Amino acid sequence: MKFPTLYAVLWLAFAAVLVAQPERPLPPRGGDGPWNHRVLLATSPDGLTWTVGKSVVAEHASVPELFQGPDGRAILLFVDASGETRPGALGAMVRQADGSWSRRETNLRGADPNVVRRQDGTHLAYTKERDGAIVVFSSRDGLDWEWRGVAFQDERYPNTTDADVFETPSGWVALISLGPRLLRCTSRDGLKFTTDGEMLDLGGSVSDTVAVKGGWRTFFHVNPVPRNDFKMSIRSAFTADGKTWKPEAGDRVVAPKDGPARLGVADPAPLQLPDGTWLMAIKSFHSRPEFGGPPPGGFNRGSGPRNAPAARGPG
Repeated sequence: MKFPTLYAVLWLAFAAVLVAQPERPLPPRGGDGPWNHRVLLATSPDGLTWTVGKSVVAEHASVPELFQGPDGRAILLFVDASGETRPGALGAMVRQADGSWSRRETNLRGADPNVVRRQDGTHLAYTKERDGAIVVFSSRDGLDWEWRGVAFQDERYPNTTDADVFETPSGWVALISLGPRLLRCTSRDGLKFTTDGEMLDLGGSVSDTVAVKGGWRTFFHVNPVPRNDFKMSIRSAFTADGKTWKPEAGDRVVAPKDGPARLGVADPAPLQLPDGTWLMAIKSFHSRPEFGGPPPGGFNRGSGPRNAPAARGPG
């Protein structure tokens, strides 16, 4: 009876290989999610008037974050559903001198990334875990990240997404998306945030805030409305102190009439370049989302570079 025994051994070995294979992104099953998204870039001379480009930076990618690396080059992070990456981490690309983008590996995990460059040149990154916690990592190069802990988790707000963090002279502020509104949180060190429950109703959510002359400007997307042909668009608001916000008139970014962003623009990630001009990573759609558009933040499913090491942390 050696043959059945050998067969059983071979079968167990084959089954073990199957189990060890990295999980692949789930195929579309209706609704909307990163499989239906793409990441593009918009440019601006002043941070107010934007032009959407026609080139796609990443397909089947969502919730982009754009920031300046230690060598001055822009780094792009995003939720990657392309199948080129393993679940848990994020996709990453670095802008080259000629303006092209080159894929890199990062060990940053989770979804809805937001990155803050500190005064000493290091970075803090905030991502969302599956249990709803907003966690924080630190990095010197923007690609290799070290776990720092849970930045925000409050049982009163189990459905928060898309942390947007910035530092002011009086402390750190996080605007965390909660449906179509933003939950304002504060911190002394950028590592632990609390909230008194203050909600900002600026007209949209999934924000990204940058320093500008006299204060800070936050960009956020708004749900489809008739005046924008029922497509998502991006607006802005200004604050001089990180507490009181004034929505600014008009749209900052709208879907062009044709091209890969024609179905709407969302998830803004602006960055001022060393020459003073602006670059913004945005997401658009392969096909028109059901129900007229995705909910704020979309249905995020994180995945990242295959074989990239997990960000150092507990577990």
